Amino acid sequence: MIDTDSKTILTLATILIDLALVTALTTCSLGTYDKLFVIVCLMAHIPFYACLWNYNRPILDALHYFLFAALVASIFLNHPLTLSISLSVLVFIQVMWVLKDRCILNEEGQSIANSFGFGPIFSFLTGGFTLLVATKLGQACVA
Repeated sequence: MIDTDSKTILTLATILIDLALVTALTTCSLGTYDKLFVIVCLMAHIPFYACLWNYNRPILDALHYFLFAALVASIFLNHPLTLSISLSVLVFIQVMWVLKDRCILNEEGQSIANSFGFGPIFSFLTGGFTLLVATKLGQACVA
C-alpha cells in the first residue's frame, strides 16, 4: 500500500496541476496539440484520484506509464504555460525522488527491480527531458 503521507502529497500536487491545466485551457490561446495534451491529462487524473485512495495497483501502474509517456510528449508542447506545467511536474518528480529515495507512486520497500519510475536510467532520462522542456520553454518565451 502507498502510505497516507505519499497519497496526500500526490493528491495535493495533482490538484495544483489540474488547476494550472484548467487555467491554461480556459484562459490561453492553445494550439490543437497543447489543448489535446491538457484534456488527456485532465481525463487521466479522474481515475488517478480514485485508484490512489482505493488502491487499485494495476490501474495506478498503467497511469504511471502514462505519466512517463505524457512527459515525453510534453517536449512537443508550444505554449509557455503548458511547458511550465510540464517542467514543474518534472522538477516535482525529481525532488520527490530525493526526499523519498523512491518514486512516490511506488511503495516503501519496493525494490528498484520491481518498480517503474525510479532508478539511474529514469534519473538520466528525466534530467534530459527537463533540459529539453526548459530549453523549449525559453524559446517559447522569447518568440
